[in-house]
Amino acid sequence: MTWLRSAALASAVLVLPAVLHADAPPGQYGAYLSTDDFIDDTNTGFSWQRGMPSKVVTPTPVALADARCPASSGASLPTVRELATLLDNQPTTVLGKPVHIDLNAFPRTPGGLFWTMSRTPEGKVFVVDFGTGEIKTVDPATTTAYVRCVSRN
Repeated sequence: MTWLRSAALASAVLVLPAVLHADAPPGQYGAYLSTDDFIDDTNTGFSWQRGMPSKVVTPTPVALADARCPASSGASLPTVRELATLLDNQPTTVLGKPVHIDLNAFPRTPGGLFWTMSRTPEGKVFVVDFGTGEIKTVDPATTTAYVRCVSRN
């Protein structure tokens, strides 16, 4: 009986949120806990959603993407200039593929296209590709991309 009780206690794990530090230049992000939903960018004054991004499909991707941002936090889709501030010139390799974003600050971010609210006069939408580190324009009717929300405090 004592062994069973000891084994049960030994197998219990307490997970506490940790204060983390990003790989970005010193001072770019404020201190944050591993459980925080948003992280503050001290260079821009923006608060960025940290969690696993949602993938949004056509036919009305920008409207759907904006609807995925938590209105209670004042968050919305970023502009292309805002989202480009998260690009990392020195990518991290995950499963053999580059990811051009600080994965400590933004864990589980896939390399791929991310929507912005910025459009061209022809109706194309700017996306940021965190797999290649490029900014592109795409046809919103035929493109699937992820959503990363921003709050402009």
